[in-house]
Amino acid sequence: MDEKSLVNFDEKKRKSFTALAKKYRDASKLLLPRAIFMFMVFTAILVFSSSLFMGVGISLFAVFASSGNFLATIFFIALELSFVFCALVLHYGLFLSNLRFIRNQPVAISFLFAGFRQRRAKKFAAFFIAPLVLSFALAIVPVATSAMFEEISQITQPQALLEYLSSHPQVMQTMFFHSMLFFLLALALYFPFTFVWPLVYDETQNYFSKIFSQSLRFWKGRFWKFLGFEIMSHYKVTLVIFACGASEFFILKKFSSNVAAQMVSSLFGFVSFCATILFFASVILSINFFYDEFASSQKESDGESVEQEAEQKQDENSQDESTN
Repeated sequence: MDEKSLVNFDEKKRKSFTALAKKYRDASKLLLPRAIFMFMVFTAILVFSSSLFMGVGISLFAVFASSGNFLATIFFIALELSFVFCALVLHYGLFLSNLRFIRNQPVAISFLFAGFRQRRAKKFAAFFIAPLVLSFALAIVPVATSAMFEEISQITQPQALLEYLSSHPQVMQTMFFHSMLFFLLALALYFPFTFVWPLVYDETQNYFSKIFSQSLRFWKGRFWKFLGFEIMSHYKVTLVIFACGASEFFILKKFSSNVAAQMVSSLFGFVSFCATILFFASVILSINFFYDEFASSQKESDGESVEQEAEQKQDENSQDESTN
C-alpha cells in the first residue's frame, strides 16, 4: 500500500462512526460533567421561565376573558410563542457552550444568554417557530377542537380529571398518539437543520439563507454515519432509561399496594430521571462533537484546495512569463 492510500485509509478509519464514537466517549469523560451542569442550568432557567410565562398567560387570559374569548386566546398564544422564542435563543446558548467545551475554550453560565445579544441567533430562533407551529397545527389542533377535548376542559378538579381519564383509556391513547405525532413531526422538520446553531457561531460572515444551505450540505454522505455515531455513543444510557422505565411500570402494576415495592419503584424512577438528563446532555455534546470533527476537516481540505489553486495559478503565471 503506497503512502497516499495509507493516508486515505487512516482518514476513512478515523471518520468511521465506530471510531468517532470511541473518540467521543474518551473525550466525554472530561467534557460530559461540564455539559451536564450546563444542561441542568439550562433546564432550570427553562422551567422557571415556563412557569413565569404560563402564570402571566393565565392571568392575562382571565383579564381579557371578559372582553371575549377570542381576544384572550390571542394574547395567550402570543405569550406562549414568546416563550418558545426565548427557549430557542437559550438553545443556541446551550449549543454554543458545548461547542466551546469541545474546543477547550472558556465557558461561563452567561454564554447561555449569548443569543439574546446576537441578532443572527434571534433571526434563526424566530424562523424555527414556524415548524413548531406547523407541527402543533397538524397534530394537536385536531384534538384540541374535538368534542372529547371540550368535555375534558369542563372538568376543573384534578381528582375528577384523573378519574375521568382512568375510566376512558381511549382518551389517554388518543392524547398520547397525537403528542407522539407532534414530537415526530417537529423532529422531522428540525432534523435537517441540526447543525444550524454551530454554523451560526462559526460562519459569522454568511447570510441567513447560506447558513441553512450549509446545514443541508453538511448532511451529504454523513447521514448514516451520524446515525451510527449517535447510536454507538448513547446506546448504554438508552438501555438504562428503558430498563428502569419498564421496571417501574411493572412494579407499580403488580405491587401497587406494597410499600417496599413503591420505594423500589421510586428508586427506578430516580435512576431513569438521572439517566434522561445524562442522555440529553450527552446528545447535545455529541452533536457538537460530530460537527467539529467534520467542520475542522472540511476547513483543512478547503485550505489545501486554496493552496493548490494558488500554486497552480503561480505555475501558469511562471509559464506565461517564460513563453514571453
